[in-house]
Amino acid sequence: MEAIEKFLKNSTFGTLFTLPFFVSLFFRIFFWGWLVFGTYNLLFGVYCILLAIVSQMETVRSRGMRILFRSVVIVAGSFLILLFVLVFLPSYYDISHYVKRDFKYAVGQLEAVSQAKTTKGFGLWEEIRIQNTTYISPVSITTVELDAMVMIEYLPHSRFIMQYWSKQSAPEH
Repeated sequence: MEAIEKFLKNSTFGTLFTLPFFVSLFFRIFFWGWLVFGTYNLLFGVYCILLAIVSQMETVRSRGMRILFRSVVIVAGSFLILLFVLVFLPSYYDISHYVKRDFKYAVGQLEAVSQAKTTKGFGLWEEIRIQNTTYISPVSITTVELDAMVMIEYLPHSRFIMQYWSKQSAPEH
């Protein structure tokens, strides 16, 4: 148990573990970057839970603070795992569609655009609603006006938008 704790607290392990996560933050506009970002959310959630369970927390003197800290870290890790299951898991069903270039198309009026943001205002993705169906866009679609006719190319399970066009510039499909 002590060896596992040392491994999880190792700064080299932490750096190597988190580096691809931070790199994937800059490449979420690509489908593979989105998958890496989601995978690291899952792995970091599991890492947090393992660290909270295994760690002895010798530096925290108060038993109450150790319990509080463990509880907060376990809840945060559980949230990351839940985020993976609800948001990123459908993307894994789309890997074969992505490789085969088997995209679906939707044409309609842009009804709503909402942005998922972090507490610091960093945009994670946009959710676009067309014909009462919500699609995920890793890039900003603010260039298209609300109520405009758009055509999107998306993956079937996750509804991850690969491309979008205003109706005037859309290719024929």
